[in-house]
Amino acid sequence: MGALDLVFATKPESERLHQAALMVLIERTPLLGVLTGIPLKGPTVTWEPEQGTFDLMVEGADGQRVLIELKIDSVLSRRQILAQLEHEAVTSGGTPVYLLLGTSGISRGSRWGQWKWILGEKPRPAIFDATALTAAVQAAVASETDADVRDLAASYVRLVERLSTRARSFVGKQVDAFEYHDYLGYFDELRQAVDFGTGSTVEYVPNAAGGFVCCAWEGIPTEVGGLYLQFEERHLCLKLWVDDMAKGERPAARRAAVEAALAAATDFPNLGIEAARGRAGESMTLVWLTGVRLAADPRDEKLASSLREAHAFVMATAARLQSQQ
Repeated sequence: MGALDLVFATKPESERLHQAALMVLIERTPLLGVLTGIPLKGPTVTWEPEQGTFDLMVEGADGQRVLIELKIDSVLSRRQILAQLEHEAVTSGGTPVYLLLGTSGISRGSRWGQWKWILGEKPRPAIFDATALTAAVQAAVASETDADVRDLAASYVRLVERLSTRARSFVGKQVDAFEYHDYLGYFDELRQAVDFGTGSTVEYVPNAAGGFVCCAWEGIPTEVGGLYLQFEERHLCLKLWVDDMAKGERPAARRAAVEAALAAATDFPNLGIEAARGRAGESMTLVWLTGVRLAADPRDEKLASSLREAHAFVMATAARLQSQQ
């Protein structure tokens, strides 16, 4: 292990360390052009420009600017990305670029299915994960003659790769022993193994009880709202998403309509359907599916079969709702 590896190992998720490494690599190598296809002449890097709205700003000799947001083991929220895309630094011609490292790419990666919901009609910005970044760093220094720059690049690649291994921390563990990073990596593999073709999210949901990691499959639209399956760590539930209520309309009425349709669900005895208690709001837990249990292996066929049955249950409930309208 070299001296730089020792420094990076002190706190691998520190954005400051990543900012410092990227600043040097961008100014001393063609990294930005290799990664983004935007080669700037004589690039200079500014830390946390626009009062910290972004992490780095790269400005070329001709005034062209690239604004970089770096996320490490944290979620790129809808609020943040919209605020940045509407910032004057972007609307005046700056190009936003997002680097999602560690587990950040899991919740907002290329497989995430709701970019249209997040962005509306705005064009999707350039988003790069750890694989793309490490490949670009290696390509950018392939012909570098400065030994210090080569050493920095090699150490930084190892740092980013070590962060990525956190998503595999669940391997060899029993589900009862899963922690935050375990659930993120596990659910990311699960949604690839069981893909209903509608998109999915994996993210941390904060709440008063301490929060949880969830895996949610994109909803099935109905007249009363979207029905969707969601694992809340070890527990699978059916939820209703309501975001189009008229002024004065009560979400409890929509919940009641779905509960009436659920009461007629008698064809799915293996799912262990149990009614859920909870408030009526924009997102409502309707029932728990206690018969669907996580397996240590996210690609377990029994688990996949149970989830396909749960999906059939959601589709049947949606069809029953439509017929009642």
